[in-house]
Amino acid sequence: MTGIQDLIYKLEEGSWGRYIKMGTLFLMLLALVTWYDLREYKNFGTQEAMDQAQLARNLAQGRGYVTDFVRPLDLKVLQEKNPGVNYLKTGVPDISNPPAYSGLLALWMKVVPFHYEPTKGVAFLTYQPERMIMVLNQLLFAFSTVLLFFLARRLFDAQVAWLTVIVFAGADFFWKLSVSGLPAMLLITLVLLLAHQLAAIEEAARIEAEPPPVPVEGEPVAPVVPNVVRSAGWYLVRAGLAGVCVGLLFLTRYSMGWLLVPSVLFLAFAAGARRWLTMGVVLAVFLGLALPWIVRNQSVCGLPFGSTTYALMMETPTWPETRLERTLTGKIQLVESDDYIRKFMVNSAQIIEEEIPRLGGSWVSCLFLAALLVPFQRPALRKFRWWIVGNMLVLWVAQSLIRTHLSKDSPLLNSENLLVVAAPLAFIFGCGLFTLLLDQFDWNAAAARSLATGLFCIIACAPLIYAVLPPRTFPMAYPPYYPPQIRVCTEMMEKDELMMSDVPWALAWYGQRQSIWLTLDLKTDFFQLNDNMKPVKALYLTSLTTDAKFNSHFTEGQDAAWNRFYLDAFVRKNIPAGFPLNNAPSGFLPEQLMLTDHRRWR
Repeated sequence: MTGIQDLIYKLEEGSWGRYIKMGTLFLMLLALVTWYDLREYKNFGTQEAMDQAQLARNLAQGRGYVTDFVRPLDLKVLQEKNPGVNYLKTGVPDISNPPAYSGLLALWMKVVPFHYEPTKGVAFLTYQPERMIMVLNQLLFAFSTVLLFFLARRLFDAQVAWLTVIVFAGADFFWKLSVSGLPAMLLITLVLLLAHQLAAIEEAARIEAEPPPVPVEGEPVAPVVPNVVRSAGWYLVRAGLAGVCVGLLFLTRYSMGWLLVPSVLFLAFAAGARRWLTMGVVLAVFLGLALPWIVRNQSVCGLPFGSTTYALMMETPTWPETRLERTLTGKIQLVESDDYIRKFMVNSAQIIEEEIPRLGGSWVSCLFLAALLVPFQRPALRKFRWWIVGNMLVLWVAQSLIRTHLSKDSPLLNSENLLVVAAPLAFIFGCGLFTLLLDQFDWNAAAARSLATGLFCIIACAPLIYAVLPPRTFPMAYPPYYPPQIRVCTEMMEKDELMMSDVPWALAWYGQRQSIWLTLDLKTDFFQLNDNMKPVKALYLTSLTTDAKFNSHFTEGQDAAWNRFYLDAFVRKNIPAGFPLNNAPSGFLPEQLMLTDHRRWR
């Protein structure tokens, strides 16, 4: 009888109870992942996801850091640096993406089976390589959940940790990110790893600096427990890991390198006597990771951050929408300082009005804003809270300045949404404030407190609950991406032939063909490319061009050349004289248009 009682005690209150709870949570998360992926999975719908994926595939296949998605601006910058090289024939080195996420994807492609050719005779709904990339990102999502739990428990307690995990794992926005193919989950994982290193350094420095307790007359003297004094080597390792995290953040998204500033300032105020050691190590490790890649970019194209150096100039009156990235010839006109100021003011106001109140797609982040007013007694909470605020400030400035057309093309899911990495940290303090508010009430029964906590979780997870309910999401991101049609186009072409399109990233990813973005100018740029660099063998236009607004894109504006070209080809059945592509296969018009140099179809 005693053995049964011991077993029951271990299951309910003892050591086994914790493992049973964690196992139950794991099974629930696994069931949620399976259900979500079956009902809400969607093929890649952003330029960035396809661009990174095709670049990773080239790395995994041993072709090097070359891209099949060619931006005219990249070609212009590369050939100005090395005018004697024809990169379209030798391979275009990628100068638009830092290497960390593509390198991780390439490693994943070497480890797990990727099948790039669709199964014959089976209706296409999902693309197997995209599902494999989704699995990697959801593994990062799960790892981030574990990191978040232990960080929240370190800062608050187990109750806040469980609440934070539920809010984070129950946020539909992060689930969408996990299937989008974007590097957001890697960025979040690195930020949480960085937070762990900083929190450990702060805790060790604070314990080391605490004086021993002063005995009070008349009270029993408690045994003195010596403070754990960490060695200089321990601080060296922790600061080195923090520097690695910031360096990898920079190599995943250049603008994330600004997190170095609040991290170093945090150490200046929180590392005590070890501040100069930790600050120096973080800075040295960061530079050790970042500088080699900056030197590589400088030697390849003459720009420290590749063509993303021009991101500040994009979406200004001088270079609206995609004009700068599609420029092949002519001088790049500099932007007036007033335009930079205007860009910052417009974007920063929009971020404050729309994105910060719904940070991470959850209203719990609003509780973080309220938690800024709470006078926490623990020094760790006060210091960490201001580190999060510092992160949000530098990312707010960076996001306002580097916004491009990518944020307009996909307002919800894009890698220019830098503030999303601060959302899990904000959830910690939001859930912490909620538990503090619960403690202010005199609950007559434990069930009432549990009911209030349950309602909090249900309301926080409501968007995800609605997402997994009927109706089921259509898996294809059409329009404009329809992979079977893209495969039809690319299978007409030889491996080394050049195509031109308004979705070249999709041709590069789904069709594995070298494809260049529509040049800005139909006459000068196109024929400069076709006659002097490499012949364009096919043109593929999608609804991005055919469904454009009539007044602003077909009749007016500087970018109307290709829209009018489509209109002439569709309505008047007319191709400009001298244009080398004048054969059109059937089955594309009116939504799409394909032209080739000769009849390539049976």
